[in-house]
Amino acid sequence: MKSSKDYAAALFSLACEERAEESVMAALEQTDALLREYPELGAILFSPTLPRPDREALLKVSLPGGSHVLLLPFFLFFCKSGGSLERFHGCVEEYRRLLRRKHRVTRVVATFAVPPTSAELATLQKRLERTHGDKILLEHRVDPAILGGVILETEGRITDGSLRRRLQSIKEMIEQ
Repeated sequence: MKSSKDYAAALFSLACEERAEESVMAALEQTDALLREYPELGAILFSPTLPRPDREALLKVSLPGGSHVLLLPFFLFFCKSGGSLERFHGCVEEYRRLLRRKHRVTRVVATFAVPPTSAELATLQKRLERTHGDKILLEHRVDPAILGGVILETEGRITDGSLRRRLQSIKEMIEQ
């Protein structure tokens, strides 16, 4: 069985051929929002017992208005291949990541111990853009448990510059 990444990559490739990456993303986001709001609809759509004609009819009336022409065939194939609601959400995330990569945008989540100022966020964003060479989509969170410093998560990689991690390292050195 293919992964969400495989399905998203295939859809992204088709969208690129049609020069419709943005409109497909918009349709995916609308559909994802609809299925998050009404998970029972997703349960029906992804049910292996639902016959194809019924699924197609339900999809035609359920997909948000203005959905891209690629979305209906993608959904039908995805459902036929054993897709699930969770895997669909994963497809949307992966498609979004592929679109950002195409536009040279890197998503970074910064976790601080205290809320950062707008100046601190701007400085961090500029430094990250110089380092990565891409435009940075910076999101931030607050977690007092890190005590100080910052933890950066970039495309699944974590750089832990927290005070909590530094104290843990010192403790491990002392215990040796």
